[in-house]
Amino acid sequence: MNAREDAAPDRHYEEAFDQLVDSVIVLRAVRDEGGRIVDEEIVYANPAWRREILGQDTASDPAGRRFLELAPELADRFPLHCHLAARPR
Repeated sequence: MNAREDAAPDRHYEEAFDQLVDSVIVLRAVRDEGGRIVDEEIVYANPAWRREILGQDTASDPAGRRFLELAPELADRFPLHCHLAARPR
């Protein structure tokens, strides 16, 4: 099962997000054995995000790939992502 199927996002939302000119990305925290966030898995990225980050909106679907692997130039945003994703387990 891939990341998109596993997360089972509502297809209606994806269709709406696909039309936006603004970037939209859905990420899932990847944690180590101690529960610390070490990366994020891309669940969904709309064409605007693909265009902005990957350089083309027709780029292959990045679902299932790691955020820091795909966009290492955005690593400075990672601490904020961790802060937003942090919640008691």
